[in-house]
Amino acid sequence: MKEFSFVIIPDLELGRPHFDLCDARIWNPGQRKERVVARGIEERLAKTVGFINSLPEVKFAITAGDLTDSALPEQFLKVKEILDKLEIPWLPVIGNHDLWPYRKLPDPFLSRRHSEEAEIPIGPKIFEEIFQENFQRLSEFFEGWQKQKTLFQNYTFLYKSIRFIIIDNMSRRHAILGFPGVIGFPHLYLETRDWLRDQLSREEERKIVISHAPLSQKLLVGFSRGKEIVNIAGYLHREKRLRKSNSNINTFVTSALYLKPVIIVVRVLPDDIQFHSVRIL
Repeated sequence: MKEFSFVIIPDLELGRPHFDLCDARIWNPGQRKERVVARGIEERLAKTVGFINSLPEVKFAITAGDLTDSALPEQFLKVKEILDKLEIPWLPVIGNHDLWPYRKLPDPFLSRRHSEEAEIPIGPKIFEEIFQENFQRLSEFFEGWQKQKTLFQNYTFLYKSIRFIIIDNMSRRHAILGFPGVIGFPHLYLETRDWLRDQLSREEERKIVISHAPLSQKLLVGFSRGKEIVNIAGYLHREKRLRKSNSNINTFVTSALYLKPVIIVVRVLPDDIQFHSVRIL
């Protein structure tokens, strides 16, 4: 296998009008200076596209989920408009913010008040409709492209003899205590769990699993059959690397693009995989 590189674009949450208490747990002096909201996210994403286009070694891009702040069609459309300017194929991954459409009020102290919330989590349907053209192009670019036949956004494809598996592992339950959208915790539904087990049982020696939230390493060990598995995720808004001792499971978690102008260039070598955090500004 010849080496190649691809890029991970961390959580965007495009459409976020302000910072809220959920961001407080990850604030630090550096992120306070670099965090952006509203049009700032769109501008940062546009600069990211320009930067990625300047990297000739990168063959394709994958997002880490949370494309939008609150799953509104106009937020998805703006993400598509900007990312379609990439000169390489790019693959959208769904996150918890992309599942249940609602419209935020501009006041961060009224975060539990909302209007125009959908009755059910129709974000995946909007996601499929808006990115249908992108998925068609991806099916022509990647060998063995396949989508699971459910509303869960689970995909698989082959590139350079490595199987990539995209997993939708976010809950569809409504948030509690009067907050809008879905509850922000991961959940592996049975259909997705079976899909993951089946894809990990395929013959390829190396597999890269992309999921918005990190998957259980214990689960991956059980499904791995001794083969190498790399799980790349977002969700936590903090860059970290986890490796279960004496196992073949390697997890890498990205930060969030709206908090920090950094993308992850993943270099795949015949006997290794390297993660490089690269600043776009």
